[in-house]
Amino acid sequence: MTVYQHIQRVAKLKKISIRQIEMDLGFSNGSLRKWKDSAPTDKLVRVAKYLGTTPDYLILGHVNDHDESKVKKDNNVKTIAAHLDDNVTPEQLEQITKYIDFITKDNKKD
Repeated sequence: MTVYQHIQRVAKLKKISIRQIEMDLGFSNGSLRKWKDSAPTDKLVRVAKYLGTTPDYLILGHVNDHDESKVKKDNNVKTIAAHLDDNVTPEQLEQITKYIDFITKDNKKD
């Protein structure tokens, strides 16, 4: 897989479009699509940080279960928060995350 394909995979998990990434980071339209086997290091680091992953993953495509489950959990937390109130604070999101961790740990013990 190419660097671009790895970016697509993470973006899809986070439900973010490639165009949105480009706009938010100030990249030109279609610039990420040009990243086949390599990318400018400074921009790659920015994309990785934006997506909550590492440059290594975007280059090599290695992902462990923890990384993928963290992305899914982050999406679940945001979904739950969206149903609660439009004005959920980062602190409240953190509390929701801790509660989900608490609940899922209890389920794994059963």
